[in-house]
Amino acid sequence: MPKDENVIKMPAPLERLATRIKADIVKRDEGREQWITATLDMCEALAEAREHFRDDNNAFGRWCDDNDILPGIDNRDERAAAVAIGSHLDIAREVLSKTTRTSLRLIRKEELAPRLSQRCDNPPKVVKRRPNRLPIEKEQTVEGLIKQGLPEAKIREQTGVSGGTIQSARRAIEAREEERAKIEQEALDREAEAVVIAASQPKQAKFNEACERLTKRLVGDFEQRAKVELEARWQERERLQKERHERELKEANDIRANHRGVFFKSQLALILRCLHPDTALHVSAEQRNEAFQAVNDKRHLLERPDAQADGPDDDLAAIFEARAKAAAEKRAKAAARKAEKGATQ
Repeated sequence: MPKDENVIKMPAPLERLATRIKADIVKRDEGREQWITATLDMCEALAEAREHFRDDNNAFGRWCDDNDILPGIDNRDERAAAVAIGSHLDIAREVLSKTTRTSLRLIRKEELAPRLSQRCDNPPKVVKRRPNRLPIEKEQTVEGLIKQGLPEAKIREQTGVSGGTIQSARRAIEAREEERAKIEQEALDREAEAVVIAASQPKQAKFNEACERLTKRLVGDFEQRAKVELEARWQERERLQKERHERELKEANDIRANHRGVFFKSQLALILRCLHPDTALHVSAEQRNEAFQAVNDKRHLLERPDAQADGPDDDLAAIFEARAKAAAEKRAKAAARKAEKGATQ
């Protein structure tokens, strides 16, 4: 297994600078104060990136285009102005805080250059360049060989660089490792701080918060269950009422269809005529005898025993009493079955 397989790969220097510049370009649109801070940081990063290309302006321009470093610095003059501003941050900070311009080219020409010319016998400072810096491709090759664990002599043989250059590459790798370790440690510190803050909250506050969440959930569940239960009961009530109406209607139809009556129609009309006060005086003795005889012939169908002669209320009371007795017996049997089941368990 290669030694560098478990090592987190850090971005190359130019890649980090490109990311930093693009982030600053976005921040420049967030207000005046952010514009000043982001512009200074962007110019400083551009000046540092310019070092990697020595005197090759075309390569630097291609690098800017390849990394989409465009808004506000999308031409050669604007890039040159940004590099100049990044090379004189001490004066540029004061200039940007006072200017109302936004063009870096005009800020450099109209405000930064006059200030630099006023310095006492000191020419404008430029960013110092490393005199014998390797091309970026060869620098990356040297770092890759170092990570593979090759000895210094072998690296010199394959790349043709000096021992000092190899030592510089080692120090660069160690610096990136330290940066990575620092980032990881800061992340761990933030997590630990969050845990400490959560643990320091009063228990009562946590309890109240948990109770509030539980209450909301229970209330929601209860309302849902109540709605379902009420709807089910309403549907059951409608079903029972419909069944009862259909049953009573069927019973009435059955009685009407099967009932043959006690008297013939003519006999009943004669009996009513004999009993009605308006017609009773006009009925003959023969008709009254005929009506009496008809009632007397059907007497066994009309009368009932004296015990039931108190009226329909007594029948209803008996029915209710019988129903209550049957319900009590049913409950008693259910209790007995439950007790028997508990005894067997």
